[in-house]
Amino acid sequence: NKPLLSVARQTFQAGKDSPFEYCRYYVLSEYFGEIHYH
Repeated sequence: NKPLLSVARQTFQAGKDSPFEYCRYYVLSEYFGEIHYH
């Protein structure tokens, strides 16, 4: 879970420059997060 959080942090900072990339990455992390949970 820690790697996912750090990646989310970097993506959040990059989101200021490219909001679309941030949204796409956020959806991907949520998707993979579900996989990790189950």
